[in-house]
Amino acid sequence: MNRRSIFALQNPCCSAIKGVPFMAILPKDLNFKGVIRRGGPPFLCRCAMRCAVQRKLMRARQRLARLCALAYRATVIAPYPLARTLDIVGSVGHRFQVWGRWLAAALGGPQRLNRHRTAQRVRAGARRELLSLIQLDDAQVPPDGGWVAGADFLLLLARQVLAQKPGLVVEFGSGVSSVVIARCLQLNGHGRLLSFDHDEGFAELTRRRLQRAGLVAEVHAAPLRPGLAGYGGSWYGHGELPDAIDLLVIDGPQAWRQGQEESRGSAAPAAFARLAPGAVVLLDDAARPGEQRVAARWRAEFPDISFAAAETQKGVLIGRRAA
Repeated sequence: MNRRSIFALQNPCCSAIKGVPFMAILPKDLNFKGVIRRGGPPFLCRCAMRCAVQRKLMRARQRLARLCALAYRATVIAPYPLARTLDIVGSVGHRFQVWGRWLAAALGGPQRLNRHRTAQRVRAGARRELLSLIQLDDAQVPPDGGWVAGADFLLLLARQVLAQKPGLVVEFGSGVSSVVIARCLQLNGHGRLLSFDHDEGFAELTRRRLQRAGLVAEVHAAPLRPGLAGYGGSWYGHGELPDAIDLLVIDGPQAWRQGQEESRGSAAPAAFARLAPGAVVLLDDAARPGEQRVAARWRAEFPDISFAAAETQKGVLIGRRAA
């Protein structure tokens, strides 16, 4: 047992191992009698060792995620045969990340494992339904989940585009969602997608994915600037936006870092004035505290737009402007 594990035993209320709180792996109703009933110090030692293993798994998954990102980005400059190989490497790496999450959940105990299994079944079912709806095979739609849009959000997005049949879609944060939107517009027979991403390399990767799937969209790199109208964090330097936006999709910029929690709120001063009558706004990751504060401010400042939450893994805020 390493020093941090011993320190966890001496100070069980602290986060002994960075990234994996020691108390998170103990039963919620645990007390002194419960520890004795479960075996006393040996029980705490087993918990500490599980905590250490979870930390190592977390580090391995982070390294694997960086490797997958490098493999996907290399497809931008690689010729097609090599690019396809790198795509496969990225997909295999993503699969190992999934297995790592399964193992981490198993170490977390039966309740955590059951929650993880349920989430996996829901995610897999949503992806199958999505692929059937947009009539693409699994290889044409990059892996979802993690920091990428979840399958349940992508399914909601596809249904919205197919039902609404928008003439102009503006998206902040390109990626898998760009492929889904462009495919739905293709099935509709009309519509234009204008997508912005702060990273030129990722924007080019999205263009490559669209091209390989035979889809058309305008993907622009827009470097980040300070947030607008008092919203903290950063926002895209996208310049003038077109009028009559029918569907506004907000899945960027990244808002999980400290100081960036309300970054996506800048979408309101940047684009709400250009929404067409009856337009729809979709804000992903709406279950996070930063997005919830943004939603409360939007409700107060834009009475002509009705906002409602949709049930997905990360939460979605849906706004509808009066016709």
